[in-house]
Amino acid sequence: GIGRYTYSFDDLKTIAVARLFLDNFKNIKAYWVMMGQDIAQLALSFGANDLDGTVNEEKISKMAGGKAGMTMSRRELESLITQTGKYPQERDTLYNPLGKPSRDNGSEVKEKESGSDSSNFIDANPFMHYADDDDYGTWLNIFKNSSINDLGILAHKVKSSATRNINAQGFSVTKDIDINRESSLENIKIALTKINPEIMQIKGASLSFKLGADASLSLTEFLMLLEIVTEDLALPMRICGINELKTMILEEGLAFSEGLREVARRGKIILEMDKADTSHIDIEDLIVLAKAIHYADLKWLAMVKIPVGYVENDGQILHHIQYLKTLGQISEDYQNILGVAVTHVDGVSAIDYLKGIALTRILIPQTLSTITPLNEIPASCRVELAIEEGKKQPQKLASLVSLVGSDDFGGIDIDALDYVSLCEEIFISAREPELRDAWLSPCAAKYEQSFSRQIKEEHFTSFDHTLA
Repeated sequence: GIGRYTYSFDDLKTIAVARLFLDNFKNIKAYWVMMGQDIAQLALSFGANDLDGTVNEEKISKMAGGKAGMTMSRRELESLITQTGKYPQERDTLYNPLGKPSRDNGSEVKEKESGSDSSNFIDANPFMHYADDDDYGTWLNIFKNSSINDLGILAHKVKSSATRNINAQGFSVTKDIDINRESSLENIKIALTKINPEIMQIKGASLSFKLGADASLSLTEFLMLLEIVTEDLALPMRICGINELKTMILEEGLAFSEGLREVARRGKIILEMDKADTSHIDIEDLIVLAKAIHYADLKWLAMVKIPVGYVENDGQILHHIQYLKTLGQISEDYQNILGVAVTHVDGVSAIDYLKGIALTRILIPQTLSTITPLNEIPASCRVELAIEEGKKQPQKLASLVSLVGSDDFGGIDIDALDYVSLCEEIFISAREPELRDAWLSPCAAKYEQSFSRQIKEEHFTSFDHTLA
């Protein structure tokens, strides 16, 4: 058997193979109690046509160690189905349909007219027609009437047009330094002396300053800090939290663009939006920000945030499309966006998150990477699965993001990096691990060449056959 918890790639591949080979079986069930609601929901796009039922009292999973209340209301179950573009059909124990499938409002579903199914738009229309289309209503229609598979195919076409290896899933190694209201220049200097020396042996490694709310450092102190890192560690630096950096600059009495130029003079710098930035920025602010970064001759990583209920809310989808199209235009005009990271509001569903990644890749083809930061990928398990004591819930979606347009896991703190688990996560999705630098460029022709002999012997012995 498998000596680990199955990845979502395992689950969905099993469902798909079952549908392909068991063609004499009418029904393939994605049992949400065992798979978790989100993976079971995705399975409806991979061959499953049944989710089981609401389940009043499930005992088997509890006996195996599951701790959550294994039940779902009828409304919750119907919502999982409608989010995938399908209609709920109640059945009895013998799989006989009870009544006709219905919409959320209870109205009966009419048979679709021949030729009205827009899910085949990929075959009917060239991709580039849509890539240049500024009609937001057209994009909304494409998004709502496309399965996750359709959007994944479009996203893959965009990835295929890039010059880098489309079969690679990248990541970079960082050392994160948090700067918040309790931080002082002296404390941060001490923290810098305790940096794991392994990071100096890894090609492309960088230092990442995480500017929290009400960061206590002044701009003068922060500039001194950047100079220390440049002189003593010679590491590239990421500054994560553009809104906090802007506050720091304005409090010094400087214009934002002028302050950014001062930052740019202190070393090899990349700016990076964080989750808080996405809550404080509108379309106009985004354009002003891009101009200021351009005039400072800096590169940056943008970010988009996927809200809860995304696929069912036309207003949210249209706003996201406008935001993405603006980023795409900025990228084309200034050529300074290295990549776009996709984050989410807590509680987002798998279908929301994965469709959001695909749309991001499709609408911003000019950027090098669509990034799904590993620590930002939803756990996707709304039931607490039965796992061994001491082990955390698996990141079930991590092995799926590359199928919908992601090609990078972002910067990973060296102190939190599990090399072997990361490799498993990438290999299981039929991709190759690729270590990248702060500018998202590959560090070496082969993954293992980027690491010291000591690190390889410590962490990669089980992957020798794969990496050779």
